[in-house]
Amino acid sequence: MIAALRRPVVRVCLLAVGLIIGSTLLVAFGDSDPHLDGGTIWMAALVAVGYALAERFVFHVEYRREAVSFSMSEVPSALALVFLGPIPAILIRVVVCVVVIRLAWKSPPFKLFFNAALFAFELALAYTIVGAINGANETDQVRLLLAVGIALTVSTLVGTVLVTLAIACFEGEVFSLIVAEVRTAVVVSPLVTMIACVSIAPTLFRTELVALAALPVVTGWFVVERHGRLAQSYRDLRSLHGFSRAVSQSLQIDEIAESAVAESMRLMRASGGMIQIWDEAGNVIVEHGDIGHAPSSRRDPVWAAVFDSDRATPFSIESDGSVSVDPKRAHGSIAVLLSDGDGEIGLLLLTGRGGASETFGTAELSQARTLGDQAAASFRRALLHAEMEYAALHDRLTGEYNRGAFEKVVTDRLAELGARRAAVLMFDLNRFKEVNDTLGHHVGDRVLIQFADRLRKRLEPGDVLGRFGGDEFAMLVRRADDDAVKRCAEQILSDSLVAMKLDDLDVVVTTSVGVAFVDAIDDPVAEVMRRADLAMFTAKRERTAVEIYREEIDRRTPARLSLLGSLRKSLEAEELTVHFQPKVDLVTSTVIGAEALARWQHPVHGWVSPADFIQLAEESGLIKQLTDQILTSSVRTLSGWHAAGHLLSVAVNLSTHDLLDEGLPKRIANLLERYEVEARFLTLEITESALLADTPRTKGTIERLDQLGVRMSLDDFGTGYSSLGYLRRLPVAELKVDQSFVKNLLLDEQDAVIVKSTIDLGHNLGLQVVAEGIENMPILTRLQELGCDIAQGYGISRPLAPEQFGTWLATTDYAVAGSSSSSLWA
Repeated sequence: MIAALRRPVVRVCLLAVGLIIGSTLLVAFGDSDPHLDGGTIWMAALVAVGYALAERFVFHVEYRREAVSFSMSEVPSALALVFLGPIPAILIRVVVCVVVIRLAWKSPPFKLFFNAALFAFELALAYTIVGAINGANETDQVRLLLAVGIALTVSTLVGTVLVTLAIACFEGEVFSLIVAEVRTAVVVSPLVTMIACVSIAPTLFRTELVALAALPVVTGWFVVERHGRLAQSYRDLRSLHGFSRAVSQSLQIDEIAESAVAESMRLMRASGGMIQIWDEAGNVIVEHGDIGHAPSSRRDPVWAAVFDSDRATPFSIESDGSVSVDPKRAHGSIAVLLSDGDGEIGLLLLTGRGGASETFGTAELSQARTLGDQAAASFRRALLHAEMEYAALHDRLTGEYNRGAFEKVVTDRLAELGARRAAVLMFDLNRFKEVNDTLGHHVGDRVLIQFADRLRKRLEPGDVLGRFGGDEFAMLVRRADDDAVKRCAEQILSDSLVAMKLDDLDVVVTTSVGVAFVDAIDDPVAEVMRRADLAMFTAKRERTAVEIYREEIDRRTPARLSLLGSLRKSLEAEELTVHFQPKVDLVTSTVIGAEALARWQHPVHGWVSPADFIQLAEESGLIKQLTDQILTSSVRTLSGWHAAGHLLSVAVNLSTHDLLDEGLPKRIANLLERYEVEARFLTLEITESALLADTPRTKGTIERLDQLGVRMSLDDFGTGYSSLGYLRRLPVAELKVDQSFVKNLLLDEQDAVIVKSTIDLGHNLGLQVVAEGIENMPILTRLQELGCDIAQGYGISRPLAPEQFGTWLATTDYAVAGSSSSSLWA
């Protein structure tokens, strides 16, 4: 029942029932006799004719999809108020007006029902007002005429409000509708009422003078009708300006299409709408809306009649599915070809005309052409913008991404990497210059296009292809594992051995492939592409066809020498930064420290992988300077944490060369003293492989560091030699389980066994166990169950700059170690 009440037609009918009840009550308690005797029979006939003419020559003011009607019905109503009783007058008006409206305007039944109730209520209200003002006075014609004028004005304004409420059942926005319609009615209603009063004034003295009413009535009708049309024109012009603004606010084709359909449906009072935008070949590139029927393209033969007709034309869908056009006959559907000086852009279809007429006429066709012109201009701008945007991001010859766009798209895709293995493949065509020089550049272009087609066939969902100019191509591939990536490269290499058909020639153009794997999701894309480039040039130089990036390849390149020079300058200028990754105690869920991780942003290459520049520093003798800067920055930051009340520790990685530096313990002692930090809050991480470099020297350095009071941690445990002798002899306080075992803890049973065994081993030796590489909460929970002491990884937080780390401490759900947590390190 509630749902039914919400339907617009039902609400309008309920409003009509209320009007009928109101009319009945007004008539029942009012005076039933006419105020003057004017010959009831012939006056009733005259009133009936007047109502018929008034409703036949009604004019409409449309709002959105509905219409408000204005007529000269006040003239016969004035005669009825003076010479007829309320019951015959109401019956005459209802019967005559409903018949005329049905025959002339083909209104649906619910509108007829509402109009009949409205006519009855308006006239009943007018009789009540006249009776209240004039009373039983039959001699004061001036008073009677004044009463009629007031009654007609009030009843007409009330009727306007009631009609507006009925329209609001469909359109909503009650207040704005009432304001819009009453603004017109306030002008029109008194004017028509005045004409009615002037027309019937002579009849108050002699009924035979009723013929004199013709002149003011006809003149008044033309004046009022003209005013109504001017008001409608003003509304339409303002709506057109609104349409222009709506379709010109964006340069995105989809957004313009959505606005164009919605606004054109509103302005044309259509219940359905759809728009298509075509490319130069006539194919649909954008479609918005649905009317149940639409052309498949600009070449659809079913719609040929529409395409060959005027820019705006009515059409019909026949029972056999064909589309017919008859410009001489009104239709309930209209097609508008969107075109400008450069050709046709698309098609706008509108159906279900509402308002005063249920079909599109000549005026609507003209308005539709104007809307089409406005929309076409906006779409042309959007298409040009899209072309410029596409050209800025794509290679003109192959249509693939250029270097800048490739790097951006790859960056976005790597953020969604998941568990799949990703790599960038670089391709360079062998002896391509010979093809250009021998056969011409036009043939070379065809070679590039065919090679791009072959690469495209090897793409899988999520892969990205780009051309960087010349004969250089790049691909981002995502496969199950390293072997699948290698197979992809080999398949492309095999494809290049197949001859290309170029007119009468069979041309074989092979390729050299460089492969660089993405080691972590935060690897800078530019760095991965550089590695793939290096591998590709190595494959080309060594004639190995396919090369996978390796560090030794990088060391032999001039680029590495350039990188070394930049690193030296950055160290001298102290431009390297330190980021901190939080470490959490799994027993107390407390942040107890962080690992310091070096970061370097190259002025040209962007962020450089730590594995690259640390290895470079070790090989070039810059590692001492690098380590000192990291230690200084870390201890300085640690001092700031303590001053803020956070008794955290910091862990710093030491390389093999650092352990061979006999002066390292003294420098660390001076550093701790300068920043007033206790040694127990500094952890130094060493790898198993570093212990083998020079056992006596490394052991001596470690012992002096232990005497200083710093903690020693064995990093990447399980990936090196894992000698229990070192654990027994060296003053190590902590074991770090390598992330390669932790990442697959929930998936690989062997990794789970290794992690559990390492935790048990560490605890049996009295060591704390740290797990790194925590990427999600399930892994963290499992480590807690296994008894692991401390955890770090992206699942807790990525490495953060000092300022960001401070913010993270202030906002994290974990507790942060304070003075009570110092026993953790005792």
